Amino acid sequence: MMVLALMEILAASLIVAMATQITAFDKETNTLPFLAVACLIVFVVKGGVTLLDSYVQNSWIQSLILNFKKRLVTRYTEMDYAYQITLNSGRSLSVLYNDADIYMRIGLTSAGIMLSEISVFLILIAYLLYLQPAITAVLLIMFLIMGGLFILYLVPTFRKWGKTVQETAQAGYQKALQILQSYKDILIFGKTNYFISLYMEQSILRAQVTVKSAVAQVLPRACIEVIFVTFFAGLVMVFLWLDYDVTALTTVLSAYLYAGFRLLPGLNRMIIQLNNVKMSEASIERIVLELNSPYHKSVYLPAPKLTFKQAINVTDVSFSYPKKDVHVLHHIDLEIKKGEFIGIVGETGSGKSTLLHLLLGLLLPNEGTVLIDGKYPANSPEWHSKIGYAAQNFHLIEGSVVDNVAFGVPIDERDMELVYKVIKNAELGRFIEKLPDGLDTQIGEKGAMVSGGERQRIALARALYQQPEILMLDEATSALDLETEKSIMNTIEHLRKEDLTIIAVTHRLDTLKAADRVIVVENGSIAKEIHEKKRVVVTR
Repeated sequence: MMVLALMEILAASLIVAMATQITAFDKETNTLPFLAVACLIVFVVKGGVTLLDSYVQNSWIQSLILNFKKRLVTRYTEMDYAYQITLNSGRSLSVLYNDADIYMRIGLTSAGIMLSEISVFLILIAYLLYLQPAITAVLLIMFLIMGGLFILYLVPTFRKWGKTVQETAQAGYQKALQILQSYKDILIFGKTNYFISLYMEQSILRAQVTVKSAVAQVLPRACIEVIFVTFFAGLVMVFLWLDYDVTALTTVLSAYLYAGFRLLPGLNRMIIQLNNVKMSEASIERIVLELNSPYHKSVYLPAPKLTFKQAINVTDVSFSYPKKDVHVLHHIDLEIKKGEFIGIVGETGSGKSTLLHLLLGLLLPNEGTVLIDGKYPANSPEWHSKIGYAAQNFHLIEGSVVDNVAFGVPIDERDMELVYKVIKNAELGRFIEKLPDGLDTQIGEKGAMVSGGERQRIALARALYQQPEILMLDEATSALDLETEKSIMNTIEHLRKEDLTIIAVTHRLDTLKAADRVIVVENGSIAKEIHEKKRVVVTR
């Protein structure tokens, strides 16, 4: 940065020296060839330094962006699940893609450019003050007054526009997601125009702000050029009126011409970058809010010595979701022994899925404890590594069948022998044989190209690929027809030979005939236990 500023001074000095030589030409002391070559060398070096400076600065900024985005997305993956399920997906995408980019790419880049331009500006002004203190002081005062007016009136407006850009980006993401996720309903109900208008409303508002911002950024340059040309013309008139020496006049004017050539774009860039910084403030504020949110702090505890040899112990557990005073679960006491097949049933809203999420370690109880073998916390990565989980609304990624079974495992690390084993256990073999590319067949985003029964079998295969000690099923068969549900439950019953502990949540009691016990949840409490094999009902 300082090297560039010093190069500018050297270039200005050479141009002034050349102008002096031209106006006071003397063959005996002619140094013009030397000055011309020196000037060429200086500008070539200056160009190289400028490129190097740009490369270093942008490489540094991009590395910051990558680290920052990783930090931000890590926060999202480690946050409290109770808060995560309440997130607005459009807002989260806007923070990750829009705010992070604006803050790091525009905000930091603009700040770097401003510092660079300010250093060049100050050094060139110092050089001009050395040549002509009085005249330069007048010019400096004019620029300061104009800059002050722009900062006073334009900068607050740019901050307001930045807030609008942020809000329209979030709303635009949300409206676009609504269209993509609700496509079938939008088409059937004939609401295409309505949802397009919602999306375009945000896009038009953002476009209007962008146009205003672009015009406002051109305004300072136009004003600066008018002021400088007026000043330069006035300076020439004053020098002519004072009958200034031609050589001295040429020297001074050449210095001011070069300074103008270099300073005018620089001043314009400074004002533009200041406006960019102000426009990025809204994004900075929201990112700081996200990073400092207590819900974004990891609630998962390491338990490297965790083993599951005896039981899952739920002791006097009560739970309520954030910002809600009503408890979903009340004083739950439950012990699930290793190797048991436990069913959990209840009506919609009874709290059965919330209980499973507590057993998974995704939710933390407000009161009581959920411990493994009476001492290890359920909210730990080590506990998660022992679990195979399948749900009714599980997520199929866009990719092949094997991509979804070996979920999140790099291609070169996949255990294909295990893949074939879990496909057999999940009774997916016939389905795979019918596919054109077998395991490599693409199933579309959200598994659009597979049936409900096949989806659930893929979910089961994914859960089994983890080689779990505990299999947890959350309404995994509830959306299926009775025949398909019965078939999958038979598959799950056969898996007991693998020495699995199975916990299955459903709202249909007759699908749990193979269970050792069935826990009936009513109004957030365990109402009774049904011991299927003993034909015993225990009321709590």
